[in-house]
Amino acid sequence: MQEIASALAVALAGAGALALASCASETAPPPATIALSKLGDGDWDDIDAAVDVGMSAAEAARVDARTSPDGRTRTYELRTSTDEPAWLVARREEDGRVGLGARVGRFGDPQREEKLVRGVAERLKSLHGVDWAPLKK
Repeated sequence: MQEIASALAVALAGAGALALASCASETAPPPATIALSKLGDGDWDDIDAAVDVGMSAAEAARVDARTSPDGRTRTYELRTSTDEPAWLVARREEDGRVGLGARVGRFGDPQREEKLVRGVAERLKSLHGVDWAPLKK
């Protein structure tokens, strides 16, 4: 009887560990608001390409992207190399400029947020008005 109880305890402990591991990789909801910290020239149709290049500056990878119903805001869900959630918001302004804002980690990381925004803004600027642009080293 004690062997059954021991086996059951081990099985439950293993199930608990699996549940915790699966929760760790679950996506986190984006913060309620992310302030736009950078406004610059850019072509809205280049935003995905700019994010794909610029996110490497913050050592992040894209998980998902959603566009608002009005088509003017795009929110990117990212995951950092240290498995932290991150988000980038791009907003097309009336004057044709693009606003960018970021949040890295559940509590924020200003340095990585600035790297992410700067990386995307620089790529967006290099693609502005052209069909392609070489990547900077």
